[in-house]
Amino acid sequence: MTQQRSQLLEQAIAELSSLPLEEQDRFAAEILAELAGEAEWDRLFASDASQSWLAAQAQKVRKDEKEGKLIALDCDLDKA
Repeated sequence: MTQQRSQLLEQAIAELSSLPLEEQDRFAAEILAELAGEAEWDRLFASDASQSWLAAQAQKVRKDEKEGKLIALDCDLDKA
């Protein structure tokens, strides 16, 4: 199965190919670590334990909201 590459990825590969091998390896290691980290987050969020914890937190927030325990925050950064 052949995967297509985006134009931006092709540009990045071309740029990386022009670097010395040590720098290519450094960037490659960073990219692989980032991909592994993303895969780990996906795995953790998809786990039954994580979903149960997230559901419990959502239920707690809804309860706190009903009881008036939440404080509205003005997060409009345009006002700064």
